[in-house]
Amino acid sequence: MTIGARVTYFADTLQERLSTALVWLGDVIAFLSQTAWPLVDLLIRIWIGKSALVLSVLISTKGSEKIKEIKRGKP
Repeated sequence: MTIGARVTYFADTLQERLSTALVWLGDVIAFLSQTAWPLVDLLIRIWIGKSALVLSVLISTKGSEKIKEIKRGKP
């Protein structure tokens, strides 16, 4: 077996393994998109909603404190 034939064999084997891995990864993504994605989507929405709710409460609390300070005469 010559060096060129060995390189070609190695390249073909590597390409075959890579394509097998990519097909497997594609199958996993397709499966998860139908089964696990709704749960992941719900968790992401809850996390974003919690962050938005906490931020709005903090902003409104700070605003109401500022209004109380203005009413008391503090600048």
